[in-house]
Amino acid sequence: MRRIPTIILACGLVLALSMPSRAGGRINGPFVGKHQDYQRAVATVILNRMLNTRYRSESGGVALLALRLDRSGTVTKTTLARSSGSPDIDSLARATVPVGFAFPPFPEGMEAREIDITVPLRFGARP
Repeated sequence: MRRIPTIILACGLVLALSMPSRAGGRINGPFVGKHQDYQRAVATVILNRMLNTRYRSESGGVALLALRLDRSGTVTKTTLARSSGSPDIDSLARATVPVGFAFPPFPEGMEAREIDITVPLRFGARP
């Protein structure tokens, strides 16, 4: 089984998610590796899901969520790679991208059978 580890770096996604009113649903990177366009597409879907969430929490935090996607773009595994320190935020991070969620399929030329993506998800306090 061929798997490509990929990391969506914190700078683009965390900064965008910490300022949702100014983010405008766009992610500008930085992204690493051969398939930066696909990474950007996945990050944009996650950002849009987070911008549309109606969570309420007295605390905020950043949870690091590890995802495994198959060729069809379906999430086959999620793991909390690093806790935010808040059970509410950690649950919200897991619920943002659950197993079975479908991202766009891998683009042509992307030979991997599956990829691992690690995404920092920042949730601000919303009392």
